[in-house]
Amino acid sequence: KVNSASQIFDESGKNQQEKNDLFSQKTIYLTPEQFGYIEGQDATQAIQDAINFMLQNSDTSRKYALRGYGDYAISNSLLIVNFGFGADIYLRSIRAHASFPAPTAYNKGTPFFQVGKGAIGGSMVGLNIKCTYVNGGGKATWIDVSGMGCGGSHFHADKLENVVNGISGVKPNFHAASNKITGGYWVNGTGHGVVLEKGTHVVEGWIIDVNFICEFNAGGVLLRDAQYTNIRGQTDFNGRWLSELTTDSLMPSNRDKVFSNNGQTGVVIASYEHPKGVYKALVYEGQNASSSGSK
Repeated sequence: KVNSASQIFDESGKNQQEKNDLFSQKTIYLTPEQFGYIEGQDATQAIQDAINFMLQNSDTSRKYALRGYGDYAISNSLLIVNFGFGADIYLRSIRAHASFPAPTAYNKGTPFFQVGKGAIGGSMVGLNIKCTYVNGGGKATWIDVSGMGCGGSHFHADKLENVVNGISGVKPNFHAASNKITGGYWVNGTGHGVVLEKGTHVVEGWIIDVNFICEFNAGGVLLRDAQYTNIRGQTDFNGRWLSELTTDSLMPSNRDKVFSNNGQTGVVIASYEHPKGVYKALVYEGQNASSSGSK
């Protein structure tokens, strides 16, 4: 009869307790509280300090992981750059602080997590960012992948609500490929649940596997030349602030430009030909066209 994991050996020659000890030596868990966070206050600097510590002390033999089990108010972006060995971040609950910047457009909000920025560092792989609850306060995007961006990474939010966008990856400065987005219930956004757009570099092979994305004004998932994207899960009740208009020709160069017709204006989301010989534009109206009618 075996009573202890310390008596079980495998081909490595180590028993389970020895392997557990080895794991604990190689994975060191950090918390925002260790870096000065006090409950009820702005958590931004403490979390950023923890992230910076992970970056400054990471190597191939030791793994730091951030674990926050509180409810953290964030007042500006948390910057994720230069993680050549990946990063493991879990924050149970994050929400927009009262001083969080206001969005500049229906689809442009400061992110809670800024993954990549400008020409800083290189493209990252192996990022693992998870939250159980995200509330953007009508101001924030959860994650933005830009700059040198990332690939082979995983982003997860169980419940996400009141955001601008869930995740945006628009025209990064380097290839952003093979990232995975998962989640439970995402609801209420002024922009998109997920928006991906190729610029001069490849944005491809993303997996979008959220159980349910709903009530994003400008659409659940918007892909612009983001090839090989794998969409799973369900989306519904999205895009109610959009109208489809028939036009004289394709308008691909007018993406995100103001469209005017008979004195009424909107923003062009997409332009396409369907069926053959019929040209259409998908336009953001700035009001609920589903309930109030088109302008």
